[in-house]
Formats: sequence, C-alpha cells, structure tokens
Amino acid sequence: MKHSILFKFIVILLTALSLVTAVGGVAGIVVMEGAGLYVNGLDALQDQQYRAIAETLANTYACQYITQEMDTCPEVLQRNLYSDILSRFDREVWGVRLSLENQVLSEVRVPHSWAAKIDLTVDSEYPIAVPYLVPSPELPETTPSDSSPDLTDPEPTQAPTMPDGWRYNSLETVWDQGALSVYRLYYYPGPTYNVTVYLQEQALQTSSLHLLTDLYAYRYTFIGMLAMGLIAFASGFAFLMYAAGHAPDGAIRPGGLNRLPLDIYFLLAAVGVFLLSWLFSYLREWTVTEGPHPGNLSLMAVTLFLITLLVLGFLFALAAQVKLKNGFWWRKSCLGYCLEKLFHGLELLGKGIAGLARLLPLIWQWLAATLVLMIVTGISLLLFQKHPSVGIFVFLLLPSVGASLALVAYGSYAFGLLLQGARQMAQGSLAAKIPTKYLFGCFRDFANELNALSDTAVTAAQNQMRSERMKSELITNVSHDIKTPLTSIINFVDLLQKPHTPEQNAQYLEILSRQAYQMKQLIADLIDLSKASTGNMSVNLTRLDAGETVNQALGEFSDKLDAAGLTPVFRQPEQPLFINADGRLLWRVLSNLLTNAIQYAMPGTRLYLDLIADNDQVLLSIRNISKEALRLSSEELMERFSQGDASRQSGGSGLGLNIARSLMEVQDGQLQLQLDGDLFKVTLFFSEA
Repeated sequence: MKHSILFKFIVILLTALSLVTAVGGVAGIVVMEGAGLYVNGLDALQDQQYRAIAETLANTYACQYITQEMDTCPEVLQRNLYSDILSRFDREVWGVRLSLENQVLSEVRVPHSWAAKIDLTVDSEYPIAVPYLVPSPELPETTPSDSSPDLTDPEPTQAPTMPDGWRYNSLETVWDQGALSVYRLYYYPGPTYNVTVYLQEQALQTSSLHLLTDLYAYRYTFIGMLAMGLIAFASGFAFLMYAAGHAPDGAIRPGGLNRLPLDIYFLLAAVGVFLLSWLFSYLREWTVTEGPHPGNLSLMAVTLFLITLLVLGFLFALAAQVKLKNGFWWRKSCLGYCLEKLFHGLELLGKGIAGLARLLPLIWQWLAATLVLMIVTGISLLLFQKHPSVGIFVFLLLPSVGASLALVAYGSYAFGLLLQGARQMAQGSLAAKIPTKYLFGCFRDFANELNALSDTAVTAAQNQMRSERMKSELITNVSHDIKTPLTSIINFVDLLQKPHTPEQNAQYLEILSRQAYQMKQLIADLIDLSKASTGNMSVNLTRLDAGETVNQALGEFSDKLDAAGLTPVFRQPEQPLFINADGRLLWRVLSNLLTNAIQYAMPGTRLYLDLIADNDQVLLSIRNISKEALRLSSEELMERFSQGDASRQSGGSGLGLNIARSLMEVQDGQLQLQLDGDLFKVTLFFSEA
C-alpha cells in the first residue's frame, strides 16, 4: 500500500497541510508575542491600547487648543492638522479636560462614568502659517533660447516678522473653496498642559484588538500547532523521500508527473510559486490595510498550501529520479539531453577527425603537420614585416620554429623506439613489448600493431607446443587404453584353453565380454572424435522438444542413476521449448554427460537439470557434486583423455566431455564447463526453433 500512487498523493497533501499548520502556528505565536500576550495578558494589552489612544487624543487636542488661542493658522489648515485626526475616534467614546496650573481651560464631553481615565502631561506646539505662491498650471510660451521654467519652492508673498525659536518647518497644501493654497508652517513650542482623557469601552472596538481578543484563548494552541505541524511535516517528508520512485511492484521506476523533465518541472513550479507568492503578498497587504477578515486569512492559507504543494511535488519528483542509475534526473531533462547530445556530437567530431588522420599514410600526417607549421611561420614573418616588434617575433615565429624542432626530435625518438622493439622480436624475444606511454598518434598505432603481432606469435607457438603435447599424449593414452583390455582378453583366452571349472568358465566369459565392449567403445569414441574434429560427421538438424528429449534420456538411465545413488531433479518451464538439433547426436551428448555423472558424482546426492529460455537461445544445465576432489581446471577436463581421477581407474576413456563439446559445435551449439569447488556444472546452448 505504501507504494501506491493514491497513498503517496494523500501523504503529499497531508504533508503540505502539516507545513501550513506549522506556519499558522508560527504566525499566531508571532502575533501573540508581538502583543505581549504571553507575558502580560489581555488586560495589560487593553491598558496599553487605552493609553496609546489617550496619548494621541491628548497631544492632538492640546496642539489644536494652543493653535486656536494663538490664531496663527487658518481654520481650513487646522482641520487638516487636527480635526481629521480627532475624527478618527468616535466622538461618543472619549472626553478631554485640559488645564494649566490647576486651572481648567477647556473640557469636551467629560462623562460621568468611564472605562479608563488617563492623566497626561503634554508639551504643546503651534504652527505659524506663511502663504506661498503656487505656480500657474499653464506654462508660459517659450522661445528656443528660453530655459526651462523654475519649479523650485516659490518665495513667500511677504516676509512677516517672525519670532525666534521655531523648531522646524514644513509645507502644507489645502483646498479652500475650490482654490489650491500652499503654506509654509513654522512650529513653535507652546505651554505644557495637564490633560485628562476619559475613554469608554467602545474606544477599543478596533479590528486588530478585537482579533487579538478572539485569538487570546488559542495562544497555547499555536505552540501545539507548530510542534505537531513540524513533526508531521518531518515524518511525511521523510516518507515521501524514501517512497519516491518505488513502483507498486517494488522496483524503482518513477511514473506519472515524476517522469517529467526536471528543468520543465522546476520552471512550471517556479512560475506557480511566483504567482501564488504575489497573491499571498497582495492578500497580506490587504489584510493589513482592511483588517484581518476571515475570508482573507482563508485565502492566504489556501495560497500557502498550494505553494507548499508545488514545492513538495518538485522535491518528490527530484528524489524519484535521483534514485535511478546512470544520472536519469539530468540525462532526461531537456538541458541535460541537449548537453549530452552536444558532447556526443563533439566526441563524434573528434573521433571523425582522429579517424581521418589515422587513414592518412604516415608520410601525409607528417606533411600535414609540417604544412601547418610553415603557414604559422609565414604568417608570423608577414606580421613581423608590417609590425617589426620583438613581441610578434617572440610569440609567433619562435614557437613555430620550436614546434618544428620538437616534432623532428619526437619523430626520431619514436622511430628509434619502434626499431628497437622490432629488432628484439626479430631476434626471438617474442615476449618483448614496445612501451606506448610516450607514443601518440600513428606511432602508438604502429607500436600496438607490433605488440599484437608479438602476442599472436606467442599464442601460435603455445598452440603448436600444445598440439605436439596432445599428439604425444594421444598416442600414449590410446596405446595404454587399448593395451589394457587386449592384454586381459589374451590372458583369459589362455585360461579358457586350460582345465577349469564351469563357474570359472562363466566368469572368464563375462570378463572377456566386458573388456571386448570397452575396446569397442574406445574405438567408437575415437572414430566419432575424428569425424567431429574433421567435419566429416553428417548432421540433420530438426525441430525437437527439449524437455521431452531430456525426459527420455533420464528414463533410459533411470536404473543406472538409481544404482549410482543419484536422484535426478529436472526443472523446466510450463510451456514446451523447441530447439534445432540432431536427435542422434543430442542423444550421444546427453548419454556422455549422464554417464560422466554416474561415474564421478557423489552417491546419495541430487543431479539437477534446468531447462530455461534466454533471448533466442535455450539453455540446459546439468549440475552434480563430485565424489573426488577436482584438481584440474575446466579447460584441462575438456581435453582428450582427461579424467577427474588422476589414476585413470574409473573405467572411462576420458573422451566423453571432449566428444560432447565437438558434437555440440557441429550442431551450431555450445558446451560450457564451470567448476566451483566440488560443484561440477555443464551448460548446453541451443538455438531456439
């Protein structure tokens, strides 16, 4: 189930949701900590909000009062500076009492009951407004010689006498009865007032404080959301990275969108993340300006969820493709495919140029190199004539002359090395090799050809020696194997001519029959081996059922296998396998192999026969455990008159495996022998019919 596509998709959704949950927990913790709700509580936050509102009201009201008393600022400008700020707060929820030196100067809606009363000391300031000219919106007509109009701050219409002590100045623009007016404001310090601000509970009914009040009950839930979200995200992410690429059958094989080239996948995911991030930023700004409405927060959560989903999908596809061998993740990408084709093209171009150079005779390669050096030298001389400077001569002419000398010296060294190696081989040192470490181009090719010729000569000499040795062994073994039964026949014939009992007569006849059969079998083997080796054996390839042929051979040898203590185990596919073979020769091959197993296999063991199909071939393997230690290699056992026991007391001729191999070759098949300790395994290769 863990490898199913639906299950992985559900885990991706849950993992993305867990990360969004963790981010929501972080956002809630940041908001709660920023408001100090983890330390001070909701009452302290309300007191803080009360005082912030009171400070704004007190400062604005005190500055408005002194400005009205000094009468230094037009009423329309006062509305811009003070009234607009005061109107932000509902006039029914606040009241103000302003006093100076315990004398009440002004009161506004002082209530009988209030939720909060804050006493403040305010340093007031008042502005002196000086009118400024405003440039006409219509530009004057200009001539080509006129310069651009001066749009810098205009000078005041008049320069009244100003008292000293102003702190700073600013420009203010107001509309009054459809006319635009610009004032320069100089701010001066006023008296310090005692201001008492009275606030009702409705003064705190702002959206941000209302939201904080609602979220205060979940301040510890945010911590749990963060912890559980991170744990769930880590678990889901680890599982996805492990399960990425695993198909339902257990193999690593990415499917679906995971097979999409990673660069295209990354591009699509990046575009999606960019657009969703822009939407998330827009929703965040909207939430800040318009208030944290539930709809905005839900859209932000959905946007963040989609961003996480895109990132997780790309990482999942990356992990699935990285697990494959041979660099699937970059080879199957568009960029990797283009780069691979480019490198492959450059490689083919280099091989083509190198192959073209190798096709040229040695003299033409040297002539081409000399021609290139002559061209470089000629160009350097022409440049030196037009620009007779030392730099051109040094950097162009001298390198070409030096390269010519180096080419001649290297050619002399390479020819000397090749001549020395050829002389050693001619003197009979066939094992001598020409070192190719410092040879390049045609010189290395020449050295490799000479070394290959030396290897061929060594192999031919070894084969000749081996052939001579095998001829000598053939004569010796044939003489021994024929002489032994012939001597036995002569001796027992002599015994039959002498007085003997009826029991001895029967015994002598049985021995004579066995020895005669052995001699006949040896002669037949020699004739078959000769025919197979010289190609004089007639072959009639037909379409045979391999399984049925093996079963018939096992049936014929069942008694002998039981007597040898061997249990045959034949395993074959349910569907029949057909081969191209000669039935008579195939029977001889199977007979030799089963006879070999009967003679040399350990009693009380199993004889395994496996029939399988491999591409366009059918393979039959026969395995058994040898009762004697196998001290010879597989090649030595395949030689003529070679037996597993060195004493040659098994009763065989030593030709069985060699004849079987020769018979397989004339049927366009193959016989392979493998040894692993005491395990003896023969594999027959047939062409499938």
